[in-house]
Amino acid sequence: MNSDALLLKALDQALRAGDDADAALARVGHPPWLDSRRPEQARALAGADLTPDPEAPADCTPVQGAAAVLYWGMAAGCAKAAPIAGLVWPTAGGPARLLRALVLPP
Repeated sequence: MNSDALLLKALDQALRAGDDADAALARVGHPPWLDSRRPEQARALAGADLTPDPEAPADCTPVQGAAAVLYWGMAAGCAKAAPIAGLVWPTAGGPARLLRALVLPP
């Protein structure tokens, strides 16, 4: 399995298990590109330009106002956009949702 497939498998397992952010971090096993629970990264997320990933357009979960957002870069990137996959926990509670998107350069 390639690194993208392993990441997506770990995220799916975290969703199925109902993991919180700390448990999801442990399950993936390596640091995320972004953890919105850190103030400087929350500011970076607020300014990020995310667009749906054409390979998974239904999984571009909104991140504004989320209680927590974790995402990791995927290997299949290009100069115009960086594909990401992660999890978004809503402020209102409830289970996390999958996030698949492209981060566009500033």
